[in-house]
Amino acid sequence: MKRIIAAALLGAFCAFGPSALAQAQVEPSDILFLKQEEKLARDVYTKMYEKWGHATFKNIAVSEQRHMGAVDGLIARYGLVDDSSDDVSVFTLEEIQALYDALIAEGTQSLQAALGVGVKIELMDIEDLNQMLAVAKDRPIIRVLSNLLQGSKNHIEAFNNALEHLAASDAGSVAVTCGQTCGSRQSAGLPAGQGQQRRKGR
Repeated sequence: MKRIIAAALLGAFCAFGPSALAQAQVEPSDILFLKQEEKLARDVYTKMYEKWGHATFKNIAVSEQRHMGAVDGLIARYGLVDDSSDDVSVFTLEEIQALYDALIAEGTQSLQAALGVGVKIELMDIEDLNQMLAVAKDRPIIRVLSNLLQGSKNHIEAFNNALEHLAASDAGSVAVTCGQTCGSRQSAGLPAGQGQQRRKGR
């Protein structure tokens, strides 16, 4: 995940937080970034449902809201200060705001494009979650991240099923798949993961 420099995102830790989070090998900025990444998914799917009325977006937006709640649990556990906005389409991290705007612009072009945007978002989530899981040591963090990871895999399947149904009614449509050609953020047209950015910046 991309390193967050702004100290305001970190806030003060509660008495439980500092040593436990250090032992967990997960940076505070990663958890706070993950919250806004889950919000990105929820907000994009909410807007895509408003635009296209496709039930897949509505169902997964509800799931993303639960994911945000799970991350909120980690934020509370480790005493982090979450400055994410409660408003739909508004983000306090510039890179998330820019990504949201780009994905909305892409998704409004067609229903096929909107469903493809869903696949891209879930690929981004999967890569970031895998990076966090690779270093996480604390059981509560591992449990939350693992649940989110499985959720993203389920979401990709749902989006691809929707794309296949769309393709069946439109011979010119091609489903976005999550195979070897779709295995990273870069191949999906997304920026590098935050962990990759942090390592490059060291």
